[in-house]
Amino acid sequence: MKVYFRVDASKHIGSGHVMRCLSLAESLKAKGHEIHFVMRPQEGDLCDYTDSRGFIVKRLPKIVEPKLPNNTADYEAWLQVSLIDDAQDFLLAAPDAELIIIDHYGISLEWEKYVKSFIKCKQFAIDDLVRAHCADLILDQTYDKKAEEYLRISPFSEVLVGSKYALLNPKFSELHMASINKSPRIENHKLLITMGGVDNMNVTLKVLSALSRRAPKFQTTVLLNEKAPHYSSVASFCEKHNTWVKHVPFSEDMAGLMAEHTISIGAPGSTSWERACIGLPSILIPLAENQREICKSLVVADASISLEIAEISEFLNNKLDDLLKRYSIMRRRALNLCDGRGVERLVEKLSLIGWI
Repeated sequence: MKVYFRVDASKHIGSGHVMRCLSLAESLKAKGHEIHFVMRPQEGDLCDYTDSRGFIVKRLPKIVEPKLPNNTADYEAWLQVSLIDDAQDFLLAAPDAELIIIDHYGISLEWEKYVKSFIKCKQFAIDDLVRAHCADLILDQTYDKKAEEYLRISPFSEVLVGSKYALLNPKFSELHMASINKSPRIENHKLLITMGGVDNMNVTLKVLSALSRRAPKFQTTVLLNEKAPHYSSVASFCEKHNTWVKHVPFSEDMAGLMAEHTISIGAPGSTSWERACIGLPSILIPLAENQREICKSLVVADASISLEIAEISEFLNNKLDDLLKRYSIMRRRALNLCDGRGVERLVEKLSLIGWI
């Protein structure tokens, strides 16, 4: 089957959408399907990286004068062009698509209808904004999501919900059982900071500055990509404070990296399910409006504690103290949220309904 992913990454979108699609794409490729990624080149894209993973990348026309989002919920600007223009570009790149997988906040019902009027194939939308779709299948991997929320506005779609479908690299499921059986030495906590691949507001440096006032300090790892706009300031801080913090620009083995740590501070994006799978209780700092619901669900599940950007300087260390007091129970509850087998379950579902 010819499977086309329509997904983007950029300095505004981040990398999470592409990374979870890659996890699914690897599994589909292993089953013999022909995988294509349709992506629009822009600053911070992952076109070359997706190429390097062995997938066919069809690059849409590059925008000469890129749009700047007005805020973190300006999803129209994420697409860079109108819905119909993007749909037409996609149709030129994917005339033989048999299954279209869409993972893009900038793409909505209008795009799906337009493409469906030209290509009679299955559409699968990965979403977590509870929007109307005409896609045949919808997936929302948020922990406590209810299918009815989508079915009320997309009555002809089949809906899969919950973190049991979180699209993680299979390595996470391998390490999940080991994490359950492991008893971390809580007197030697190791802290991982992952504020996403972009971190436009330089929250990473704000977190590090607050942690620098803590005594004693945690051995800390910071994950921040070289393409991030504030990479140099974070790298400089880590070099200056290398007795307690080290900087990692990129990791091919996120599961392994997380398994080396016991607690985390991060943004509540799709990485939240990776941290839960490994059993990392977290301080979550929302960087965008679309992350607030994920943050809320993890706090309700008692696997994380939330903190606003404006509160970092004054309250971060107090929040960490609260997390440490409740570490054991928060760790168990995090592990109960996600077992890392979401891709496996989804592929089984696609096979069961005869799509693949």
